[in-house]
Amino acid sequence: MQHFKALRTRTWFAISLILGFTLVTFGCATSKSLQSVNIGLKADAVPEGICLSFDYIPPETTYMFIGIRKGLEKSPPVNPHNIVFNYSGIRDEALEQVKKTGKVIFPIVQSGEIYSIDVALNKEGYQPIEGIPEWINLECTAGNGTYFDRNIELKLDNTHTTVTLSSEPVFSSKVNFDVNKYSFNLQIIQKHTETEVQSFGINRDTDGLKWVFEPEITNSLNEDNDLEKGNYPAYITAFCNIIYDNIKWFVEIAKSSEFTYSL
Repeated sequence: MQHFKALRTRTWFAISLILGFTLVTFGCATSKSLQSVNIGLKADAVPEGICLSFDYIPPETTYMFIGIRKGLEKSPPVNPHNIVFNYSGIRDEALEQVKKTGKVIFPIVQSGEIYSIDVALNKEGYQPIEGIPEWINLECTAGNGTYFDRNIELKLDNTHTTVTLSSEPVFSSKVNFDVNKYSFNLQIIQKHTETEVQSFGINRDTDGLKWVFEPEITNSLNEDNDLEKGNYPAYITAFCNIIYDNIKWFVEIAKSSEFTYSL
């Protein structure tokens, strides 16, 4: 049970990013907005991918969350299923590295694509830092980087208990994988209107192409009782867990079709 809760804690940031900002139209950050937050954050296309540069990171920062999205719909209603989402939660030694270098590189990009970038800096207990917005938003058009063939399916079985990737992603250059090569995220949509989306997400790391998520997920939700009984729209996202410059990235590689999740 503790393992399940830990996965949900990490996932909360990803959900908050996807659903908290999909209804906002983003523009490129200006020098005025950067001056107001006083960290000098910018995003640039570099040969390795997209480079985030910080002039200043508050010393009380204990956690940095970075979400990088493609396919953002600029006007409601927003469908989270259409957004390609990549993210990293940076802490401990990796965060100390970023504080020293002032740089983070996301390597998995496709040339010419526009990426929306959301960054959160938190102190102990995931609390916001005074004087810095809860989320800082940027955009960047990618130049070069590592890409992969996205012709991969995440197949959901007829009983809605198992998902399986049709193949492994083939990257254009060598990448370093985490010990658990893949992650799966079950996203349960609690509310979806013209102006608001609320959802609940559950992650699981694996080293294979298959995730048997039932009856484990239903049993865990029944114990924790975070959702009311009922039927909910849902889908599952598959991520590849990649280590680049000591930072772990969750790179989206496929989504399942939408289905009804019953609790």
